[in-house]
Amino acid sequence: MYPEHLDGLELGGIYIHEPGGVLSNVVIAIVATYLAIRLYHRAGNRPKAWILFLLCLALAAAAGIFTHGFPHLLGPKAFYWLWWAKNSIILLGNAALWYAFLPSIISNTSRLYPVVQKLVMLKLVLFSFALALAFSFTPAVIHLALTYFMVIFVTALHRKQVPAYSAFFTAFVLALLSGFLYLIPLHPHPHWLTNSDVVHYLAILSMVFIYRGALLAMGGSLPGIALAPEDDRPKV
Repeated sequence: MYPEHLDGLELGGIYIHEPGGVLSNVVIAIVATYLAIRLYHRAGNRPKAWILFLLCLALAAAAGIFTHGFPHLLGPKAFYWLWWAKNSIILLGNAALWYAFLPSIISNTSRLYPVVQKLVMLKLVLFSFALALAFSFTPAVIHLALTYFMVIFVTALHRKQVPAYSAFFTAFVLALLSGFLYLIPLHPHPHWLTNSDVVHYLAILSMVFIYRGALLAMGGSLPGIALAPEDDRPKV
């Protein structure tokens, strides 16, 4: 939230409120953009949901550079709206994950399929609205947890047989762990490694596994990783 006390660090004559948060968000933005571009070039435009997910993380991290590092330059009102936009973009990325995994949950020829798609978008709107009202990250944590549990449940049963499922399972176990760590007030270093920074670095590792899983699921190639048989590939 908007800081009451400016107790960050001055580096090179520039005040940075959370230098660790700036650094971790820069890394997220770079890695997410890089993986999205590689995914596009290696798998074509087929994995649109995964590319959207990664680009949403990159954009949210770019906004996070300012909310974590330079809130004093934004002022309370601009900080609030940028904070809300950043976290709503994260929710949009998670909605893309639901769209990616829906065919693994319900047949896309089912009459319920478009209904569930609309419910996913309604959930996104409601939680984004809750973010604006609460001015708290708690609604986003709930939204993310629902997504993580969904993916873990879908991938758990067949992760040993389907390489893509194994990668997705690992990615979202890491993501779920990062969510728990976010709730723990553990700060290895007050400026360079707070609990939110640990969450960010776990998110980066999770993104790498998501990238691997998306390539496998879409029939892309990964050195040293055997593709699943055609019939065993997830419909993500």
